[in-house]
Amino acid sequence: MPAFGQCRRVYSTVPSVPQRNLLVKNKELTVPTTDNNAKRVQLVLKQLAASPNGRAKAYGPNSLASEVFDLVPAEGVEAETKSDGKSRGETELMWSSVDLVKAGWIEKDGTGLWSITDSGRCALEEHESATELVAEARHLYQEWDALRNEDKDEQLRTIIVATSKEEEAVRSAAQLFVDRGLKNGESAFAPGREVWSRGPVDELRAVFVDKPDFGSGDFVNKLKGQMALVSDDARLLMAELVCWQLLPMGSKTIGERKKTERVQTLLGYMDHPVQIPVEVSKAFKSGSFNPGTAMNQNLYDALVLIISLLNDWCNKSSEEKGTLLENAWAWRGLVQGLPGKSFQPNGIHWSTSFTRSR
Repeated sequence: MPAFGQCRRVYSTVPSVPQRNLLVKNKELTVPTTDNNAKRVQLVLKQLAASPNGRAKAYGPNSLASEVFDLVPAEGVEAETKSDGKSRGETELMWSSVDLVKAGWIEKDGTGLWSITDSGRCALEEHESATELVAEARHLYQEWDALRNEDKDEQLRTIIVATSKEEEAVRSAAQLFVDRGLKNGESAFAPGREVWSRGPVDELRAVFVDKPDFGSGDFVNKLKGQMALVSDDARLLMAELVCWQLLPMGSKTIGERKKTERVQTLLGYMDHPVQIPVEVSKAFKSGSFNPGTAMNQNLYDALVLIISLLNDWCNKSSEEKGTLLENAWAWRGLVQGLPGKSFQPNGIHWSTSFTRSR
C-alpha cells in the first residue's frame, strides 16, 4: 500500500491508459447521485478495505450489497422494487460501481467478486465526505471516457464510431433508449414509467409474437386491434420499440414524416398518449444507414426480433447487462445470437452501438 503522501497521485491517475497522468486539480465537484447512494458507495470501499485480501462478494446473501443496505436502508422512491426484483437504490449502486472501476478504485473479476485497489484505499483517505468521494469517481470516469475518445484504437475496441453529424444525432437519441430503457427499465419517452420490463414485454409476446396477424391490411392498422388487448404501458413499449427500429434508418429508406407518423399513430392507440422526445425527432430527420429491403419490408419479423431481444434482456443479471452495455461488440454478439429471422445489416445493434455505454 502506498504511503499517505503518495495517494493523491496514485488515485487521480486515469487507469489503463499508458503514459497518461491526469491529475484532478481545482475542479468543481458535482454530485450526480443521491446522498444515500453516496454513503453506500463509500461503505462499499470501506468494507472492501476491511475484507481479507481486500476482496468480497458483491451480491447475494452476506454480500457487500446486503451489508451496505442494512447500514443505509433504501428510502422513498429508491426503495421501489423494479421488475427484475431489485430496488432502484440497488440499480443505482450497481451503475455507480462502474465509476469506481473506471476510476481505478476497485476491480471486478467477472465472477461476482470485487476487490479494492491501492488507489481506492487512497481515495478513502483523501475524501472523508461521501458526496465528494462519489463526485471524484464520476469525474475520473469522465476523464477516462474523454481519453477513450481521443485514443482511436481504444475507441474502436469499445464503441462503433459515428462518422457524421447524422450518425451522431442517431447515437444521441439512442442514448435515451439505453439509459432509460435498457439500464433502468423505464420508458424512453416518459421517464419514471416502468415499461421496459417483464410485464409489458410478456403482454407484447402474447398478443403480437405468439398470435401474428397475417391478414390483409397494413402493419400499423393491424397493430391497433392487437394493442386493444394490452395495457397502456405495453402500448407505449410497442411504440418505443418501433421507434427504436426506425431510428437509424436513412432518409432514402423511410423519410422523417413517415417515421414520425408511424410512431405517433402507435402512441395514439394509448388511453393517455405521450410525446416523441425532441432528440428522437431530430434523429428522424436523417438517420444513418440503409437497413436493407428485408428489415424495411418484413416489419413483423423485425419487431419480433426486437421483442425477443428485450425478453432475453429482462432475464439477465445486472452484472451481465453492465458488461453488454460497456462493449458494443458484445452487444452485437447478443443480437446476432437471437433465434428467429436474421437481417443483414441488423438495425438493432446499430441503434445502440452508436451510443456510449454511460
